[in-house]
Amino acid sequence: MTIQVELSMAITPVHKYKQKGASLIELLIASFIGIIAISLVGSIFINGQRVAKERGLELLLTQNLTSTMQIIKEDIQRAGYDGADGQSIKLSGAVNIIEITSDSIGFAYHRKMSGAQKTYQNIVYKYSSIDKKLKVCEEKTLITQRKEIADVGDCNSLFDSQNIHVTAFSIVSTPLITSAAMSSIIDVRLDAKLVNIPTMTKSLSFRAKQRNWQ
Repeated sequence: MTIQVELSMAITPVHKYKQKGASLIELLIASFIGIIAISLVGSIFINGQRVAKERGLELLLTQNLTSTMQIIKEDIQRAGYDGADGQSIKLSGAVNIIEITSDSIGFAYHRKMSGAQKTYQNIVYKYSSIDKKLKVCEEKTLITQRKEIADVGDCNSLFDSQNIHVTAFSIVSTPLITSAAMSSIIDVRLDAKLVNIPTMTKSLSFRAKQRNWQ
C-alpha cells in the first residue's frame, strides 16, 4: 500500500517583512542637527565666560584707579599741615606748598610726634611715560631733614605693571589769591589701560582745594 503525503508550505514574499527604521540620510540629518546644537551651546558658554572675564578685569581696573585717586586726593588735602602750630610747611627748596612739575606732584605734612620732635611725611607722586608706571615716593624725616622733590626716595609703583599700564597723569594748579592768604585748586587726571586688553581703558579725575594756606 502506498501512502502519499502532500506537504504544502506557504511561501511568504520577503518584501512583506521588510525592516522599518531610520534611513542613512535621516541619521545624517539628525547627527548634523545635534552637532549644530552642541556648537551653539558651546559658543554661548564660551562667550559668556569671555564677557564675565572682561567684566571682572574692567572692575579690577576701575577699583584700582578709584582707590589710588582717593589716596592721592587725601594726601593733597594734608599738604602743608604742621599740626596745631598754624604754619604751613613745604618740601625743601619748594616755592609752593604743593610743588608741581611736568610729571610729578610733591609736598610734605606733619605725620606724628617722635619723642619731643615732629616727624614729617615727604611725599611725591610721579609718572614715567617710559615704563607706564605711576609711583609714590615717601620718606619720613624731621623738619630739619625735609627733602627736595627730586630727592624723595623709597619709590613703589601704585599698580601691578603686569596688568595695568598708566597712559597719562596730569596735574594742573589754579591759584586762589586773597588779601589774607594764597591757596590753589588742584586738578588731577589719571588714564590707564589693561595690559592684556589694550582697548579696555579707564580715565578718572578729581578736583581738590589746598586746605593749608600760605
